[in-house]
Parts: sequence; C-alpha cells; structure tokens
Amino acid sequence: MRREVKTTVSSKGPVQHVPRRWPSVRWDWLVVLFSLAVLCRMVTDGDWDLFRRAGYMEEFYDAQAQSLLAGRIDVVPEAIDREAFLRNGKYYGYFGPTPALARMPLNLILPGMYGRWSRFSMWLGSAVILASLMLLFRRLEELLPLRGRLWGLLSGTLTVAVALGSTNIFLAVESKVYQEAIMWGSSLALAHAVCLFCFLLDPKGKWLALACAAAFLSFFARVSSGAGTLLALLIVDLALLIPAGRFREYWGVPTLVSKRRVVAVLTATLVVSSVLWAGLNYWKYGIWFTSQPLHLTINSDPGRLLRTKGDAASLLNIPLTLPTYFWLPNVEFKQPFPWAWLNPGDRTLGRRYPYAHFDGIEPVSSLPFTVPALFVAALAGSGLCFLRLRRPRLRVFRAPLCGAFAGIFLVLTWGYISYRYLQDALPWLTLGSAIAVAHIPLADRRWMRHALTGLLLAGTAYGVWVNLAFAVVQKRVYAFHM
Repeated sequence: MRREVKTTVSSKGPVQHVPRRWPSVRWDWLVVLFSLAVLCRMVTDGDWDLFRRAGYMEEFYDAQAQSLLAGRIDVVPEAIDREAFLRNGKYYGYFGPTPALARMPLNLILPGMYGRWSRFSMWLGSAVILASLMLLFRRLEELLPLRGRLWGLLSGTLTVAVALGSTNIFLAVESKVYQEAIMWGSSLALAHAVCLFCFLLDPKGKWLALACAAAFLSFFARVSSGAGTLLALLIVDLALLIPAGRFREYWGVPTLVSKRRVVAVLTATLVVSSVLWAGLNYWKYGIWFTSQPLHLTINSDPGRLLRTKGDAASLLNIPLTLPTYFWLPNVEFKQPFPWAWLNPGDRTLGRRYPYAHFDGIEPVSSLPFTVPALFVAALAGSGLCFLRLRRPRLRVFRAPLCGAFAGIFLVLTWGYISYRYLQDALPWLTLGSAIAVAHIPLADRRWMRHALTGLLLAGTAYGVWVNLAFAVVQKRVYAFHM
C-alpha cells in the first residue's frame, strides 16, 4: 500500500505533511543490553546487587588504593591472604595497580563504599569489552560495504559469542582479585587494539592517546595481556622510525604530518611503562625484573620451588601448555546438569615433562573445543590480514593482531595452567573474528553466505552452552568461599 501524503493550503502556499519516520533500531545494541543483563545476573549470583560487601579475596584493590594514598604499596594481610608475597614483614600482591587507581578517588568520595566495588568492576570490564566491539563494528562498516539484515545478524551473533560464549562468562562468575586482574588486562587490551586500529585508519590524536593509555593500564593490570599491547605500539613506532617505505606499508602505517609527535608519544609510553614496571617490582620485592618471586611467597613451599625450578615462567613450558590450550579437548558431556564438564587437569604433567617449570593445573580445556566459532573465525581473520596480499586495506589490522596474540604467548610460558588464563586470548579472538565475520556478507555466492552464517550460529550456540555450564560448575563446585 502506498502512503498518502496530505497537503494543506496556507497563506504562504501549499504545505506538505510527510509521515513521521522513527529512527532505525540498532539490533546489535539490543544484543549488548541483553548480554550485560545476563552478565549482571551471573556476576551478582542472581541478587542483582553489584555493590555487595566484598567476600574472600575481593578487597585487595580497595586495600591497595588505601595504601597508595598513604604512599605505600603493601596491604593488610587480610586483603591478600594466601596469594601474599612477604618481604621485611610486609605483605604484597603481584597484581598490578590499575583497578586500584580507579578506587582511589571513589573511596575518597564515598568512604562507605570501601570493599564494595569488586562485582561492579567485573561487570564494567565486560562492558568495556562490548563497547570496544561496537566501536570495531562501526569502523568495519566504514572500511567495508557492510549493510543490511545479514550484517545485523552476524554482528549480533558475534556479540553474544564474545560476551556469553567465551571465557568472559566463566571469568565473570567470581570477582576475586586474580579474576579482576585478568578481566581488566584483557578488556583494556581489546580497547587498545581497537583504538590503535582506529588511529591507523584515521590518524587523529584522540585515537593515539586512547591506544597508549589503554596499553599502559592493561600492562599494569596484567603483564601478559599488557605486554602484547606494548608490542603493537613498538611495531608502529619502528614502522615510523625505520626509513623503509615497504616496512611501513606492510604494517598499514599511514604517512603522518606530525610524525615526530606520534613517535614521541609511542616511545614515551614504551619507556615509561617499562621503567615503572621495573621500579614497582623493586619497590615491592627488591628485585627489578620479576612480578612473582616465588621464594617470597607466604609460607614458601620447598616442593613448589623444586617443581618450578625457582621460576614458573619459562619457554620450556610451551611443549606442555601449547597442546593443553590449543588442542586437547578435556570436555566431558555427561549427567547431571549442566551436562558439560571440564575434566580435572592431568597432575602427572610434571613427571611427563621433567624439563618444564610445572607449577600446577586446574580443570581446563582448549580453545577449539570451548570457543570453536571464535577460534576458527579468528584464524580466518588473521589469515585474511596476513596472507591475502590483495587486500591492502586490511594491513591496518596487522599490528593490533600481533599485539593481541602476543598476550597468549606469554601465558604459554607460565607453568600454572588454568582455564581462566584463556581470557588473555579474548582480544585476539574478538579482533580476528570480527574481521572474518565482516567478510561473510561480501562472499560472492549466496549459498556460501548462508553456510558460513549457519556455522557461526551453531558454533556460538555451542560456545554459550559449554561456557555457561563451566561457569555454573565453577561457581558451585570448584570456587572456594571463606
């Protein structure tokens, strides 16, 4: 039916009344709101109280903020408990201070909220991940001709996969200090990758400032995730410093008018981050280049020092961790509810890999068997950026992808194995998957578009199921409360 347009006559001539058009709905934003609601339900154990009094090991960053305001870095023993490092009678945590920085003004303004921020912090970290993903979608729409219902379906599906079908939902069910550190390390690493991509696509000062700030804060939330962000900045910095046009073009770095200023900002971020990290270690432990000196742990265990050979970080751990995180299924489908369970870790790994610095293992599975849609799509997206030389517009993703993947590499060198550590892979999984999914609507054949969309939907449904199942089991069976 055709819409009728009414015309009236006034003293100034005919006036045409056009029917009111309501603004179009961005369905991906509705998916974001739904995902945040589900995450809030999981973070709060169903009571919807994001500001409940801190439980066991959920008060560390409040204590850290209080210490920093007093010019100290140590915390009270109750705030760190069994995760403490003891030196000269003082208790320290190996966690970086980023989440504590936000609590410093908050606890000054609202002293009654001391110890009530951990749940909200976990939920907010997931919100940062989703906001970064939405910004990435908008920039992809500018870079590629992405419109229509298919793209809306694909972007909404990928949003659910990242928020609810990955380690993000598994991590969010607990707000202990080590989960909070991982959450902010990964969320800020993704924000950095997206902002760096925006800068390379549209070199404005605001994107450079946001990319550098996110990299700095990510590094001081969790070293593994943050080291990857610094690597990405280093690649761009070298591309601007080295007088080789091909090298700069390979990394998608544009010709800049204010090249010296950009180089100065990048170099300053790298130098300041490195110096402050070493200085922070020396302040706490009297040692420059380690974040976790195991010999200073509270009630230091001689057996643990023997297993790890004094340091849990080593390249010799890679033959042990690589198949665990990237190949072995370790998922068992059985009764009772929720029907998907992580198998207990193999504690004989230390004997099977005598040269590794093996520290311990928790129930864990690999990326292909827990986030298949994200894993395969991230591989495809990375391949599109690095292997398809006929796509020069994708070169801007190369440095952010390298930085995002570098965080996973550092996890592979660590001798303690845990499913929550795979959250460090989320920036790479998200960025690579978004690139691959954005190319589905561009496929020439209709059957191919439909087949790839179906695979994404099926893989996302599986990922949501198993990760929600793991989260429920973790909360009810494995998590400890005191």
